[in-house]
Amino acid sequence: IFLSIMVEDVWSDLENANQIVLAALLTVVGCVVTFWGAKLFKFLIFFIGFAGGTFLTYLLLNNVLIETSLRVHLIISCAVGIAVGLVCVVVYKMAVFTTGAVVGLIVGQFMWQFVVAQFPDCFLMEHAEVYNTVLIIAFALVFGALSFKFLHTVLRGVTAFV
Repeated sequence: IFLSIMVEDVWSDLENANQIVLAALLTVVGCVVTFWGAKLFKFLIFFIGFAGGTFLTYLLLNNVLIETSLRVHLIISCAVGIAVGLVCVVVYKMAVFTTGAVVGLIVGQFMWQFVVAQFPDCFLMEHAEVYNTVLIIAFALVFGALSFKFLHTVLRGVTAFV
């Protein structure tokens, strides 16, 4: 209930904002993201994390019964916002690599199943678990690295439609 009261107060303040300025700002930012979104993607992820972390921390500090000055609230909020923004960028990089690695794992396992089905009497079958593991790890690392390599190529098309 307390959080819903805070959110309602924030929304009532936002409704009083100048809507023409907000619409113009969103139009300009939308055009920039449409044409240069891939180059600004990491910055946008950091900014979203920074804004969200700063805003939520400020709301929590401002509504908790801690008697400190506004300057302390803003400093703490900005520090938490920077930390959340950096975490978003790091998690983003990990997510890109992990997505590529999962694709590599699937492709590596598919290749191994092909080898097992086509060459059941091959010398590799003596230590099949070791070769299977090595093949999967190699494919996962290669595809994880390739996901970074081709990320900007894919983002150019994707950010234009998002």
